[in-house]
Amino acid sequence: NVATSPATYYFSRNVSTTTGNYLTTYTAFVPTASLQLEQDPLYQAPSSAGLTLVEVYPSPKTCAPTFVISLCQEYVKLHNPTTAPIDLSLLRLRVGSAGQSATTSNTSSLRGVLAPDGYVSIPIGLTDAGSWAWLEDEYGITRYDATLVSYPSASSHSEWSYAYNHATDAWQWTQYPSPDGPNTFMQSAVINQC
Repeated sequence: NVATSPATYYFSRNVSTTTGNYLTTYTAFVPTASLQLEQDPLYQAPSSAGLTLVEVYPSPKTCAPTFVISLCQEYVKLHNPTTAPIDLSLLRLRVGSAGQSATTSNTSSLRGVLAPDGYVSIPIGLTDAGSWAWLEDEYGITRYDATLVSYPSASSHSEWSYAYNHATDAWQWTQYPSPDGPNTFMQSAVINQC
């Protein structure tokens, strides 16, 4: 409140035009007669992501611009191991290392609903020198440490993916990237019945 007219100023928190995140700055404005304040509960991030990261594909095939398939771009594959659908719009995928701010190149907002036992591959810029991938809530307030995955350098594994093997309960390189379903680690052998 101030002693002059108008008696009240309002402040709105600024939002980044590139990331959509709230900034630390505010803008003062004089409200119009049509201004309606909204009231809602304080934001609470989901208690867990509910998803797991199961595959990282940091060194994709080199494809012609007209050839568009999943194996022509870097991606991180997510799996819904639960028995309920998960609203992906409550989360975002991050890659990088400690101290890096969220940018359009290392952050991907998620969309849609992932069915139980479903898989989805999220295109995102990855370094083939090795790094980290994880999930956060949609605003980047909460990091879900259970989803943190460190992947090694792909310098000797071009066109391979770093994937979680449920049979061995370990992460390993596989030459069979599978962006649309369960991870594959070997092709079935062809038996010659001569």
